[in-house]
Amino acid sequence: MAKLDYLVIHVLKWECGATQSQICQFPNPGDLFNVVKTTKLNSHDVGGWTNSGITLDTWRRMGYDNDDDGNRDLADLRAMTYEQWYGIIRQGYWDRAQADDILNQSVANMIVDFMITSGGAPRVVQRTVGVRADGIIGPRTIAAINAQPADILFSRLTSARLHYYRRLPTWCRFGNGWTRRVRDIKFDRRASR
Repeated sequence: MAKLDYLVIHVLKWECGATQSQICQFPNPGDLFNVVKTTKLNSHDVGGWTNSGITLDTWRRMGYDNDDDGNRDLADLRAMTYEQWYGIIRQGYWDRAQADDILNQSVANMIVDFMITSGGAPRVVQRTVGVRADGIIGPRTIAAINAQPADILFSRLTSARLHYYRRLPTWCRFGNGWTRRVRDIKFDRRASR
């Protein structure tokens, strides 16, 4: 079964700009997050105001009121801790994908990382594995994911994800980064259990 902890460093690399040197220097994800997280929010993200891959809308839905002012706002998003970030990644993406039940780690990484970058990911994944695309990854979707040869499915998911991005109006601005991020996830047959 797949484990979120194997994906966390990849997400920190692409959402916070963690360098290979920093990853080697701070192998503990919490320590790495504290080094690379930014207090400068990104207003150019397609999803609006974003910090470390978490949009303000996601924060409002799942976040915390860090300054106890009664609002889940930009100040709270800016003050996000690693524990809060990890909890949102787990609950909002990993658990929504039921990734603990995916047999191949590389396939789970590709699916969840796609979900972090796009709300349309669940439907693309469902179409790719041949189930009704209702946007909710449930037992039928997981069964279809696990029934396919992991290497072939990984390749199909990679292609489907890149095809999805290419159709977005922001492809010209973000396409190179999205492509590098997708290609950074490598297939590992040993990651199957």
